[in-house]
Amino acid sequence: MFPTCNLIRFPNFIQNQTRLSVLVLRNNSIIGPLPVPPPSLVVFDMEANALEGEIPTNICNATTLKILNVGGNRLGGKIPPCLFNLSNNLASLYLEYNSLHGTIPDAFTSSCTMKWFDLGENQVEGALPRSLVNCSSLEVLTLQGNNIVDTFPIWLSGLSELQVIDLSSNKLHGQLPLEVEPGFRKLYYMMLSHNHFTGSMPDDFFANLYSMERPSPQQAIIVVSFHLLNMEKTDTYHLGVNDDLNKKHEWLLGSRFIPIAIDLSHNKLVGKVPDSIGNLHTLQKLDLSYNNLTGAIPTSFKELSNVYWLDLSHNSCRERFLNS
Repeated sequence: MFPTCNLIRFPNFIQNQTRLSVLVLRNNSIIGPLPVPPPSLVVFDMEANALEGEIPTNICNATTLKILNVGGNRLGGKIPPCLFNLSNNLASLYLEYNSLHGTIPDAFTSSCTMKWFDLGENQVEGALPRSLVNCSSLEVLTLQGNNIVDTFPIWLSGLSELQVIDLSSNKLHGQLPLEVEPGFRKLYYMMLSHNHFTGSMPDDFFANLYSMERPSPQQAIIVVSFHLLNMEKTDTYHLGVNDDLNKKHEWLLGSRFIPIAIDLSHNKLVGKVPDSIGNLHTLQKLDLSYNNLTGAIPTSFKELSNVYWLDLSHNSCRERFLNS
């Protein structure tokens, strides 16, 4: 591992390594195209360098990879469809903070094993790829800050392990679904702000966010584990647990505090605020600002005892609330 070593060139000798399993070169200043990893690599981490050009198609031959992290570079062009052929072995794919464009290839394999997919802050467009439903183990999906044009992806509720979804700052439109079945049973973090959603907020939409209803410290932790080199390497994301666990620095990505949150701000939603939100007892952050909501704030909000951030500003909601 050579993180933060002020490297500006990819070390050529690495290409000839036949037993190398983990290569971490993040937080350097490596320039040039994305190098193709040695065929033995399981972890390839090139985050936060100055890589540029397109993602080479011959990286699709790296069939042993479990983690591919090229976020925070200057990569452009379209995502090669063959990259998702690796999804039957990849656990995590990080492409965030680049300049990738075009559509997201609808090419996730039927045996997709991916748990983490991050394509946030790029320039991709078009609809969400429906083959994402093949990734039955997916826990984290972050696609914020793109130009995705689609309706609310109700079909993602079929992913029973999904815990974090961030589709903010895209061009999603239409109404929120009247009901979500089978429901986002493990979802703790839903970011849908800065889109073009219209219509009302249905009660049943929030009633099916089961994991936000029951306070449980054990439910409030995402653990994405990878069995590498006969050792258990763990990336732990602590959701709403503000204790000593948050100070524990884990391998590769570290430990980050994520609030249990819903953000639907900066849309075009109308009508009243649903009473069912008051049943989400573990909720810590709720932002419904900059919509066209009306009516009284539900008295059920008295039950939101864990909320530390509540923003209903720039609506037309009446203030009768906690004291009534």
